[in-house]
Amino acid sequence: MLLGSLVFGNLSDRYGRKTIYTYDLALTAVFLLLTGLSHNFYEFFAFQALAGVGIGADYPISSSIQAEFSPLRSRGGRFLVFNIFSWTIGSIIFYAISIPIVLFTGSLAWRVMYFTGA
Repeated sequence: MLLGSLVFGNLSDRYGRKTIYTYDLALTAVFLLLTGLSHNFYEFFAFQALAGVGIGADYPISSSIQAEFSPLRSRGGRFLVFNIFSWTIGSIIFYAISIPIVLFTGSLAWRVMYFTGA
């Protein structure tokens, strides 16, 4: 995640946040999907690490885009706090979704969860 935030944060300043954010989301989705399709530990580790690069890129880019398009007086308080808090909300929602996934898919649950994340 550190690598993704450093590399993609700088690239977004150079080539545009919206463009790099699109690549970031695609990179994350592809490697989460490949993680769910992995056949051994080495594939799992490599795909998960590359998905982590995409997730790390999301932090600085999404906050910058949020700041750019938010009204000046609400920028730092309401909108950026909500942007950061959205990660927590998403984690709670995904936890709630994971319970029926585990109940209905059994040992394949981890794969289904990666597909859902992708």
